[in-house]
Amino acid sequence: MTPPAWAQNGIYTAQIDRLVLDGFLKTSGITSDGSFDVSQETPTTMNVVVAAGKAYINGADTTNQGWYHIHNDGDVALNVPGANATNPRIDLVYLKVYDQAFFGTQNLAAIELLTGIPDPSPVAPSVTGTYLPLAHIAVAAGATTITNANITSIVPVAEFRDSLTAQLEVPPEEWRDAIAVGIVAANWTTEIASDIPRIKFRLFNDCVELRGGGRSTAELDGLTGAITSTMLTLPTGYRPAKSVLHEVMIENGLKVSGAASAGTAHTHSINETYRAARVNILTSGVVQLNISHATSAYRWVLPANTWVSLNQVKIPLGLSA
Repeated sequence: MTPPAWAQNGIYTAQIDRLVLDGFLKTSGITSDGSFDVSQETPTTMNVVVAAGKAYINGADTTNQGWYHIHNDGDVALNVPGANATNPRIDLVYLKVYDQAFFGTQNLAAIELLTGIPDPSPVAPSVTGTYLPLAHIAVAAGATTITNANITSIVPVAEFRDSLTAQLEVPPEEWRDAIAVGIVAANWTTEIASDIPRIKFRLFNDCVELRGGGRSTAELDGLTGAITSTMLTLPTGYRPAKSVLHEVMIENGLKVSGAASAGTAHTHSINETYRAARVNILTSGVVQLNISHATSAYRWVLPANTWVSLNQVKIPLGLSA
């Protein structure tokens, strides 16, 4: 048992701090796009350039070593050894952590290159210990320069734990496309615009999450005063134990006069460009747009191409009775 981290007047090692990160980090990798990118030198030479960046690396020299945070604050030039005259090879660029408490005689992080073995069918070399792979470099026979076409990035992106997911050991499911699964109803599509995500759904922490937007493909006329239109039907395993209500936003809803069910008809109309509406998620899996009005003299009409946002809709599966 290690001492508790940060106890009052306690004495503890850097390893204890590194182990604290184990509750937040899942896999080693960079923390932002472009970190530790490997590219050609300009003008081209037999050098490559490793960009600035930040990364987390899980110690692999011993058990319970903990996580290291690496910050490279500027570009680093790295020389690629001369090519073989006859055969190509593949070199490996990687980030290595040296901690003298476990490996080596220094405490540092270094960007290194391991030369592959020239061969008619070359394979990339591998290293062991606490390291992060960055790129493969294809060195052609007789090559005198390295260009971006010779460089293949293999650096992973760090994954962070969700604390509840880690405890339940239930990772979030990959997002599933509602159109691809075939659950979108007639008069609706999730094809809105190129810059707006299609409706997708997934399981996460005993809930179903929805994101994206839907669009009506035909006019929806609430002849009885209200609109209840099925947008999609969630498959078995993605349906709540009891019906759930959510507030959503619609665009281009139109309220017109007419005898919906009772009362005196009005002669004016009101165009509401943006309006809150309700979505019902039923135990049958039906995701249903519901729009009504307190005054029965009005009826609702949604013209074709009305947009409905389903972002932030979360459906608990394990509802109590």
